[in-house]
Amino acid sequence: LYLFVISIAGAVIITLLLVRRISRRIHGMVIIADEIAKGNYDVHIEHKGSDELAHLAQSLNHMAHVLGENFSLLNRKNEELSQFAHIV
Repeated sequence: LYLFVISIAGAVIITLLLVRRISRRIHGMVIIADEIAKGNYDVHIEHKGSDELAHLAQSLNHMAHVLGENFSLLNRKNEELSQFAHIV
């Protein structure tokens, strides 16, 4: 009976630690996604391992980088267009 109770308690503790770790990683990704949505493309999240959450973090980093480059290019093109319109 004691061994059963200790096993159950150990399983519950391990489960809670895993849930806490996964929740923290997901929360960090939510914060990064919110920053990207606000227009801050200079964000980066560390990703360790090779699981699905690490791949998601890598995708978020890549998305922020590509969006930042595209908006920079768009701003340069708008400036060129504005200068062209001013000259014309």
